[in-house]
Amino acid sequence: MPTARRRLAAAAVDGVLYAVGGENGFLSPLTTVETYTTGSNRWATRAPLPESRSAPSGTGAIDGVLYVAGGLDASGQATTSLYAYDPSTDSWSTRAPMPIAGACGVSGVVDRRLYVYTNTSNCSESDDHAFVRYNPTTNSWTALSVPAKVHYLPAGGTIGGKFYLAGGLNFTDGTSGRYVEAYNPTTDQWSPKALTPTARYATAGAVVNNNLYVAGGFTGTEYNNTLEVYDARSDTWLGLANMPTARGFLAAASLGGKLYAVGGRDETGFLTANEAYNPSARR
Repeated sequence: MPTARRRLAAAAVDGVLYAVGGENGFLSPLTTVETYTTGSNRWATRAPLPESRSAPSGTGAIDGVLYVAGGLDASGQATTSLYAYDPSTDSWSTRAPMPIAGACGVSGVVDRRLYVYTNTSNCSESDDHAFVRYNPTTNSWTALSVPAKVHYLPAGGTIGGKFYLAGGLNFTDGTSGRYVEAYNPTTDQWSPKALTPTARYATAGAVVNNNLYVAGGFTGTEYNNTLEVYDARSDTWLGLANMPTARGFLAAASLGGKLYAVGGRDETGFLTANEAYNPSARR
């Protein structure tokens, strides 16, 4: 990736990987948007975000439009912003703001709605959190029930019409970093699932072939290169081949049947790493 950064967001739109925002080695939020195309194995620069954002509360693609929710602004404050990017015009527009300011979260799409789980305390070590849904048709938000556990800097994704949260710190609980919960939009209820094998946060996750992959992260003492996959049908986890680069505060997306992990940081600094995992190659 051309720009070294951590606390960025990533998503795939129409076969292209987007790396959005984040912060550089000077801890300054970025407006940077870069895209990766697998066929050419090249990156390109796209129109920047309207405002700099670090640690967005995730991204999601709906009907070919990329949405970026929340994040920290240049002063380190959580925001309510929602920006929409149209690849056909390489342009951004502003949509209805979130009902509550948030950052350091994760999002997913279910039935053409954007679900956003977010920390509401400027990414501080707090158990304040919120869960909201955006409807692009009406340009409106709805507040939803929050999960039973707090997930600070978790991984997440949607499987079978449900939104999953995996890992992330819970500052008041001794088993932090392992909780998994699933949200059912039909009932507005959360249910607990099998704990992750590895306790960590600042991970990245994406759903590939209806399985949730969780890569990297921070254990509290070291950066991690662990890759684990969750099978929602059996409610089980499996350890896989480690990422080549141990890192946390990275982003991930599903593209072409593979998991892509981009950016992040390790003990030496901020990274440009772009690594892909192919589930079909697993023995």
